[in-house]
Amino acid sequence: MDFDRLDPEGYIRPEADLANVQPEYKGVPTAAADLLADEFGSQLHSAYLYGSVARGNAVPGRSDIDLLAVLLAAPTDEDRGRAERVERALTERFPVLFSAGVGLTHLQEVRSPAQRYGLQVFLRELAVCIRGEDLRPGLPRTKPSAAVAAGFHDDTRAAFARARETLATSNDPETIRRVCRMTSRRMVQVAFAVVMAREGVWATVLEEQAAAVGAAFPQWAEAARR
Repeated sequence: MDFDRLDPEGYIRPEADLANVQPEYKGVPTAAADLLADEFGSQLHSAYLYGSVARGNAVPGRSDIDLLAVLLAAPTDEDRGRAERVERALTERFPVLFSAGVGLTHLQEVRSPAQRYGLQVFLRELAVCIRGEDLRPGLPRTKPSAAVAAGFHDDTRAAFARARETLATSNDPETIRRVCRMTSRRMVQVAFAVVMAREGVWATVLEEQAAAVGAAFPQWAEAARR
């Protein structure tokens, strides 16, 4: 089960391309790039689009837009505030978006050897550059492995801890919905990472990941599907 995501040599095929963007999302990548450039200015090294909009399988009104900003220095609380303003501006301007997410990293982190199977794989295989100097051509190709599984999910413990803290302290229905959506998606992704490490398969569409989990671990099939 490889979902045609690997090339004949077993390397992951890059999935993101601006040519994939559906007509309903026309103008969204450019607007996102402009907003990020306006908010971060010269501190922005490059910006990337990933997820369903970049793959071309977004569902209007249900899918998010996923962005990553690579800064020249480590993100600060002020930078996170800028990212939130971009998120709000995009969802207000484009009703087709269910929500928007802007992740932040910085150039030194991306280039770190510690990110060989994390951010470097993520950028090269899952993202497309929408502003600035594209880092992807200088990144190595990768095959699915236990190292990739670990590299993609080394922040899982911290992510779940933040989610538990938010759910314990927030009464805002929208916040609770967002956190539950994020954590349930992450659970499927982590379960798929186990399958990837064991069987060397690759998928990024959540439904395909859930199917792979169910095939490998029937006892998890219903939970992953839901």
